[in-house]
Amino acid sequence: MKGQVCAMTQYDKILGCLYGAAIGESMGTATETWSTEMIKEAYGSLVTELKKPPVSTVSKGTTPAGQVAGGFSFAYLAAREIVKEQGKTTEEAVSRAMGEWLKLPQYQMYAGFATTKAIQRFKGEPVADRHPFLTCNHHNATNELATKACTIGLFYPGDADKAIDGVITAYRTVHGNVVAMSGGCAVAAAVAAALKEDANYYDVLMAGVYGAREGYDRAYNLGIQPGACALVERRIQLAVEIGMKYQGDMERAMKEIEECVGTGLAANESVAASFGCVAAAAG
Repeated sequence: MKGQVCAMTQYDKILGCLYGAAIGESMGTATETWSTEMIKEAYGSLVTELKKPPVSTVSKGTTPAGQVAGGFSFAYLAAREIVKEQGKTTEEAVSRAMGEWLKLPQYQMYAGFATTKAIQRFKGEPVADRHPFLTCNHHNATNELATKACTIGLFYPGDADKAIDGVITAYRTVHGNVVAMSGGCAVAAAVAAALKEDANYYDVLMAGVYGAREGYDRAYNLGIQPGACALVERRIQLAVEIGMKYQGDMERAMKEIEECVGTGLAANESVAASFGCVAAAAG
């Protein structure tokens, strides 16, 4: 139940996180927004190698196989800026990363709703909000922050609380929604837990649950935009339960996670589903 201990150096773990995020995102560009059945129909099986994204995905068939998208490219630049701050996560570091990211137009087609608004604010342009009058604007409750938050966790090995606060401090003005924050904090907390010397996958899963709960509560207490939708924390718990139930049968686990939790772009779906897949694969 407690999982296997990861006998890796800290360097290996950090490099593995960066490789995993980059390769995973590159593979995901070929299937983004598709269901499992659509993926199998298009490729004849699940995707297990780098593919050129087709026209019916977010990249519209314009990027080569293996190119990372907006999330990892931004997260990597943000990490570089945080390194310059001796590991201190700040809004200023993220702002500088935004300036560098905007010099790389090949990644900007992937900008989601929240990131697009952040770009407009950065450039001093009018911010196009689809529903500015809504208290709970669910267009902001996306997984965009979760795709960027992994590098924040790298700066706080074994300290989920600092990772959570780091995400909120660095990205609160870019992804100002409690559901988005909850998803991002879940990922950062899980990465921080994975960097502990005796880390096992179960500890990482539980850190994700903790990060989701604390990220939501801390963001809400700071007055960040609320969300009237399912909690990331509860969805992670459900996804992990399903994953544990079907360990050894990944396809069955994926099907039930997709049907019960969801794999859409909302943070309370795709982030939770990712944790469920980790559980199904036993780490």
